[in-house]
Amino acid sequence: MKLSNKQYDFIKRFLTIGVPGITACIVTLGGLYGFDTKVIVGTITALATLSGVLLNVVSNNYDSDNSGTDKDDQENNIQ
Repeated sequence: MKLSNKQYDFIKRFLTIGVPGITACIVTLGGLYGFDTKVIVGTITALATLSGVLLNVVSNNYDSDNSGTDKDDQENNIQ
């Protein structure tokens, strides 16, 4: 799967900033209003963790695809 830079940046920002903010809000509201937050926060955390792993795989694939191209371009410029 290939993502554009804009898509990658959005997903990464959402996983690193959005998810912790959302879960903190849910936990806080649960404490204020007296409802159990374990299931919803656990579910969000599990999905965010899986998404982070998949995003890392996509990033590594992108890096490996582009590392050969840069080398080839440099070799062509030298010759």
